[in-house]
Amino acid sequence: MKKVKYMLTALMMASSANTVQAVKSTDLLPENMNSKEFKGVEVRKGTVAATIQNVELLDALMQSDEDHESLAGVIKDQRPLCKPLWALDLTERQPIDLWINDAQRPGRTLVAVFIMQEVPDLVTDAVRESLESMLPEAHPVLAQEISKLLNQ
Repeated sequence: MKKVKYMLTALMMASSANTVQAVKSTDLLPENMNSKEFKGVEVRKGTVAATIQNVELLDALMQSDEDHESLAGVIKDQRPLCKPLWALDLTERQPIDLWINDAQRPGRTLVAVFIMQEVPDLVTDAVRESLESMLPEAHPVLAQEISKLLNQ
């Protein structure tokens, strides 16, 4: 389960006994590879970068509440990226409760909800309580996804 962490540590340690070097993207995924398996999940190159951009788009679209077609499109494209984010231990490095603590970032919260729908063990009592408290004020799409998660 901690394979990614150990791999990163091994790469840093192998560089030199006296010098610690940064891990390059090509150390994890060489130029000739487009994906790699982590925790049994195929992770494509660009997953994290795409998610960062999608979160920004979701934030803007959910705050304007005007372009429902674009919102649905971004959600459709982002949803399959969520389990790979978990496989990369992103939710361990940035705990899921930090993803959902800012009402001004509904896109980030939505992505966190999608991740938790894929990995329900991430839903702690504190996370459940936070999600329940945001339901009344949440964007309708976010409220629907939170309800799905809490009723899983």
